[in-house]
Amino acid sequence: MGWEVKARTVTDSDFPGTSVVTLFTPEPTAGVYIDEGLIEFMRRYGYPDTNGRPDRINFGGIYRANAGAHARTGLRLVLDGYESGGSKYSPSGAIRLLDQDDKEAMSWSFAKLIDHWKTKHAAAAYVPAQQLVVPERRYRYGKNILVGEGAEFGLFLAGVQEGRVYYDPGIKLEAYSTAKPVPKKRSQFRVSSKHIPNLYVSSRVVDACEEAGQV
Repeated sequence: MGWEVKARTVTDSDFPGTSVVTLFTPEPTAGVYIDEGLIEFMRRYGYPDTNGRPDRINFGGIYRANAGAHARTGLRLVLDGYESGGSKYSPSGAIRLLDQDDKEAMSWSFAKLIDHWKTKHAAAAYVPAQQLVVPERRYRYGKNILVGEGAEFGLFLAGVQEGRVYYDPGIKLEAYSTAKPVPKKRSQFRVSSKHIPNLYVSSRVVDACEEAGQV
């Protein structure tokens, strides 16, 4: 019915507190990642698995605007084409990851992101979700639902500029030394749940059980 419903993982669904939420997972639209392919990107910017799993390289870490280069990858996040403190942005702008030579490793054009953002987040509901895995996998959902409406793209860009919204990939390349390495794509932009209201024109917390009883 036009709503994006997202679970946010918490330790207690009755008292959810704050948690990290994945907003969306858009693939890059330009850079080495696109021009030369994922495998070449990983060979250039990836690093050996930090848990010692053999023949695997990863591309991870947290990338925030104006935060400098990541220690393992050497890449930094740059917001290009946004006027800080306002709602103006260039149609040709992009979120970019640049290396030490200012070569574009990957980027997301505003033109592509804006459609993705407004389609998925025009109206969104964030549900606290608790997971137990023993003795079997079970789920429990809280009744206090954060709902946001009015997905202005400028608010998203402001979140990126101020470091509240950040890029947190989980990309890997297994069987790295073989003729057919196995890649796994996982690009994601994330935010702390306490900053979610800043991304919408209006937001509120709804008691789902109470409102359901009034229908």
